Amino acid sequence: MALLTDKIFGSLLGLVLGDAIGARFEGLPPEQLRSQFTDKNAALEYSIGRDSLRYTDDGQMALVLEFIDHLRDLSKRLFNAIESLTPPALG
Repeated sequence: MALLTDKIFGSLLGLVLGDAIGARFEGLPPEQLRSQFTDKNAALEYSIGRDSLRYTDDGQMALVLEFIDHLRDLSKRLFNAIESLTPPALG
């Protein structure tokens, strides 16, 4: 289970980091990018050379989905704990 958790965390980290790196270029036409940068490395250096990286709403939505998944797991565990404490019905 730990390996799966690590893979999920790594995927989310990659998604949010990629989102933050690409945020600088969001909505720009490819022609503008090609004329401004000689290659992908130049664009990457330009993007990560900023004072800070900020993810967009895309990264935020992915993090919210992960949070919802944790809440679902927590609610299942809470329900199971409460159910184990409930005395059986008489009758």
